[in-house]
Amino acid sequence: MVAQVKTPLNLRGTVFVHGELWDATIDEGQANPQEEVRVTKVNGLKLRVTKKHNGGD
Repeated sequence: MVAQVKTPLNLRGTVFVHGELWDATIDEGQANPQEEVRVTKVNGLKLRVTKKHNGGD
């Protein structure tokens, strides 16, 4: 599942996925608004995400 970053993800932030805003934590590094990230885990109402890699990801 892919999400779009809405607020800067510098450990924690907000992403948009399937028409809803979710609180998220990023596995490593950071992501800026409008970047796409991949959801790796759903834990209640919080998502764990990782940066998408270029090249078919």
